[in-house]
Amino acid sequence: MLSFLFNKSCIFCSEKAEYLCENCKSKLEKYEISNYNDMIFGYKYTKEVRKVIIDLKFNNKRYVSKGLAKLFLDKIEDINFDEIDIITYVPISKKRMRERGYNQCELILKEICKQKKIKAPVEILKRTHTIAQSKLGQVERRTSVINAFEVIKNVENQTILVFDDIYTTGSTISEVVRVLKQANARRIYVCILAKT
Repeated sequence: MLSFLFNKSCIFCSEKAEYLCENCKSKLEKYEISNYNDMIFGYKYTKEVRKVIIDLKFNNKRYVSKGLAKLFLDKIEDINFDEIDIITYVPISKKRMRERGYNQCELILKEICKQKKIKAPVEILKRTHTIAQSKLGQVERRTSVINAFEVIKNVENQTILVFDDIYTTGSTISEVVRVLKQANARRIYVCILAKT
């Protein structure tokens, strides 16, 4: 890991670069129609993207968040951040936080905010512990997250941007949006790094 601190390398190919080289970035599959119904999708969940996200989530390679943030910046160019009251991320449970030591979505979003020079993200949701979505089938994914989230701050009449790393069935982010709307949020933007 020290080599990445002093010789910043591309998270995909390890060539010397500011965490992301233009060659690798150009090869990744973008979602061409990526912004609809206030949802922004970044890239397709290819084996290359999957590998670096797994490195971040399960192999403690936190520096990967810098490259993933850089990757996502051009996807949010059209968002008027002056209209956003709260920037937040999909939380993980306390149990998962103790096991992993960090929330990968929070790390990526903090880097996005830092590189974009916008307000820092805040935690507005709490999550109860559920079985990891990656271990469930489609039907189980939808039911496992029902009532898994709780709004812990006042979001009434607020415009909120929520970030998540992966969109598979959409169950997690749909439940997040549901509880925020139930708490009377005015408008909710959703940003997803990668979609299957």
